[in-house]
Amino acid sequence: MMLFWRMDEIDVGKFQTIQNRLGALYFVAINFFMMYFQTAIATFPAERKIFRKEYNSGLYGVLTYFISKVIIEIPLIAVFPMLFTGLAYYGVNLNNDIEHFLLFGLGGVMICVTSTMLGIFYGTL
Repeated sequence: MMLFWRMDEIDVGKFQTIQNRLGALYFVAINFFMMYFQTAIATFPAERKIFRKEYNSGLYGVLTYFISKVIIEIPLIAVFPMLFTGLAYYGVNLNNDIEHFLLFGLGGVMICVTSTMLGIFYGTL
């Protein structure tokens, strides 16, 4: 993110400024996706023995396990993206509006939740 630190707001309409902002957004999105995706892929194979034991004994089904795992991990997933977007949003000098900042943070959290779910799915395969 240091590459995009304090981009100028003076020439907002210039093509290079738009490219720089899109590059910063792309970097943040890919960073969130890959970090949570790789973590989730490695998680389920470690939990597979416990899941099979509890599934075979009839304690819960696959859908129940998946939904409960995602619901429990949402607060943990939401903490880092909100901290990172707080630093990145104002560090890159995107837009000094609280509504845009909250949308940016919500987008980051949604990317992390989606990548976690995809990682769990691919980890089960």
